[in-house]
Amino acid sequence: MASESENVVMESPGRRTRSGRKAASPAASLPTRSTRRTSKRNVQVFERGLEAIPLSVDLWIHYLMHVKSNHGEDEQFVRSQYERAVKACGLEFRSDKLWDAYIRWENESKRYHRVVQIYDRLLAIPTQGYNGHFDNFQDLINQHDVTITLANEEVIRLRKDFHERQQSKSSKSSSKHRRDSSSSSKDKDSKEREREKDKDKTKTRQGEARICRGAVLIDFSDLSTLNDEEVVSIRDRAISARRKVHKLTVSAVTARWSFEEGIKRPYFHVKPLERAQLKNWKDYLDFEIEKGDRERVLVLFERCLIACALYDEFWLKMLRYLESLEDQSGVVNLVRDVYRRACRIHHPDKPSLHLMWAAFEECQMNFDDAAEILQRIDQRCPNLLQLSYRRINVERRRGALDKCRELYKHYIESTKNKAIAGSLAIKYARFLNKICHDLDAGLAALQQALERDPANTRVALQMIDLCLQRSKVDEQEVVEIMDKFMARADIEPDQKVLFAQRKVEFLEDFGSTARGLQDAQRALQQALTKANEAQKKSDGSPSRKNSSSSKEGPVPTGSAATAYNNGGSAAAVAGYNYGASNPYYGQQNTAAAYPPQTPQQASYDSYYNQWGYGSGGASANSGGSGYNYGQWSGYGNYY
Repeated sequence: MASESENVVMESPGRRTRSGRKAASPAASLPTRSTRRTSKRNVQVFERGLEAIPLSVDLWIHYLMHVKSNHGEDEQFVRSQYERAVKACGLEFRSDKLWDAYIRWENESKRYHRVVQIYDRLLAIPTQGYNGHFDNFQDLINQHDVTITLANEEVIRLRKDFHERQQSKSSKSSSKHRRDSSSSSKDKDSKEREREKDKDKTKTRQGEARICRGAVLIDFSDLSTLNDEEVVSIRDRAISARRKVHKLTVSAVTARWSFEEGIKRPYFHVKPLERAQLKNWKDYLDFEIEKGDRERVLVLFERCLIACALYDEFWLKMLRYLESLEDQSGVVNLVRDVYRRACRIHHPDKPSLHLMWAAFEECQMNFDDAAEILQRIDQRCPNLLQLSYRRINVERRRGALDKCRELYKHYIESTKNKAIAGSLAIKYARFLNKICHDLDAGLAALQQALERDPANTRVALQMIDLCLQRSKVDEQEVVEIMDKFMARADIEPDQKVLFAQRKVEFLEDFGSTARGLQDAQRALQQALTKANEAQKKSDGSPSRKNSSSSKEGPVPTGSAATAYNNGGSAAAVAGYNYGASNPYYGQQNTAAAYPPQTPQQASYDSYYNQWGYGSGGASANSGGSGYNYGQWSGYGNYY
């Protein structure tokens, strides 16, 4: 038992054999867990880099070196990664190093037929080293047997072509010989001519028979029977076919060479590009778009967006190009990827790009994505009214009315600008009235806005308009709104004239008693008198006299008084044009009737304000601007 135990070789780790040497562990040859973890992390980093910059030839080469060092025995996997690389950036004008690395890897294992297949693709691509590739291809064909470089189908086809040409030459030669023999000298003896003809016919028949027997006996698929003459012909024909492709590639390279020479900075840098560089990129893109090769256009766009990533005009140009391909497959995903990179990486604080992205996603019925995009840019760029309205309307279009109410209230309460709050309140009231069919809730929203900014003319006029949209007009409700606004101590004379005139018109059209109309006319006359006095004081001030020589003064309020003729109703009618416009739906320019806007409000209203209320705002800034008193006379259109 002892001897048997001494001869046993223990295989467990750490145990020694009889000779005293430590037994090798079975796991010693396997990679450790930490090594596998490190390799996995390396691949993850490579993948992130290749996803971010798929046109980086150097990065692909480093990645492929890593693949070969870790998976060198897996030929299929390594080849798939090379194919992935050339698919990603093989069309790049400076991708020669990547193609050379692919060819070199196949060449090392003497897979010459695969090398030729790579050259067949490469020779048709305009790259910087186009001449060297064709020379290397010729050397490969001339230095190795055609049976291991060219595909069997191509060798057989070229071999058949060679023999067909040989037969054609033989038939032409025999025909020529017969014509020559028939035109021999007439001076010879006729018998000799007959004998010569018989000999020629016999030789011709024998030659044709040999050719026919050869054509029948030759097995073209048996490449072991290739002779030197056939090999030379096959090589020449194979190179000649690729030379035609190479000539087309030379023309393509020549057409692009000037653009490529104009690219001085193909890499990304925070410093701005020169105008000449930007123009060169634009011209190059237009050139490729005109050629119409989608793959080449997209690759050039990707190259351009590396150097011009900070110029949103190139992102927009690529998006416009992709929109023109909307009928083709895969375009939607390409557009989404371009938006994602532009908005999340290079231009995270560009509202215009985000608005376009949100609109694109909404067109694809991805309302959640559109809302999330707008929410993100709203957080980065707060207090942009256009973003606020877009967020609200996206929710409205998908039927989330409760979310619309929530957003309206949030923006109205969070804004510090009274004019913007008033505009939001007006739109909120319209939303409640027209979409939610809750007119009373709309009036309540306007009432809250008016309490916050009592001098906001637009909000007060909108309240009146909303009241007039009831199926049965409440005279007392409308008059109370007007009286409350005119009762303010800080109201401007011009504003008071406006509302007094508005009251006269309303009572003329909808009033139930003549006494109320007469009282309103007297109040209008008093307001006009005070406005005239204020105008005279303003005209008589020293500062006004000094500036009158260089600036034209405002339209005096007295000029409007002549239109009223002592406050009579006929005068009120003369001051209005009942069919001129609809103050609720019209689109007239009333900017002079209201106080100046903040830049933000003005920029928005120039795009969105379609209700004809002017710029709105507090009345303290409106003195001397002059009102168009006939602009509110369209109520006849409602009824």
